[in-house]
Amino acid sequence: SGVLDAVKAHGGDIFVESEIGKGSCFKLLFPMQSQDTPKNEHTQTGTFTPQTQESKPLILLAEDDELIRGVVEEILSANEYRVITAINGEEAVHQFTQNSIDLSIIDWSMPVKSGAHCIREIRQYSPSARIIICTGHEVHYDGSLEDSDFTEAARHTEGVLQKPFTIDELLAIVEKVFT
Repeated sequence: SGVLDAVKAHGGDIFVESEIGKGSCFKLLFPMQSQDTPKNEHTQTGTFTPQTQESKPLILLAEDDELIRGVVEEILSANEYRVITAINGEEAVHQFTQNSIDLSIIDWSMPVKSGAHCIREIRQYSPSARIIICTGHEVHYDGSLEDSDFTEAARHTEGVLQKPFTIDELLAIVEKVFT
């Protein structure tokens, strides 16, 4: 239901085709930007465009929801970022320690190892690691959540990305890290 809520929040819809013994096909439809709608700053400027593949920032995306992980990975890749994904907190910590990560986007609620534990371990490995917390939980105006671990973690990150989020919101918080 989280995916459906996110799709509906962006004016989209989901269609499912399923056949026993063959599997299911999910189609996500989102409204296109009309020609009358002004382009946002990301499409006008092209934003951060490094010269070589190696110079592009490497982002670790830790998200257990396959659909969200795939969409965010596509958006970031299409905007000149290299992306490594992890499906849980344990895999995220492993990926972080094995790669030169420029930014981590960590889902707060993940299996195996929570976002809180994942962030804590990444901070032990690299105290200056740049991290964005991603959550579907309600975040209060002051950036807190009714969770003391979250509130403490959020104080020491580059920001919080509240689900559902738009492409512009995702790119704005990521670009802010690199400017």
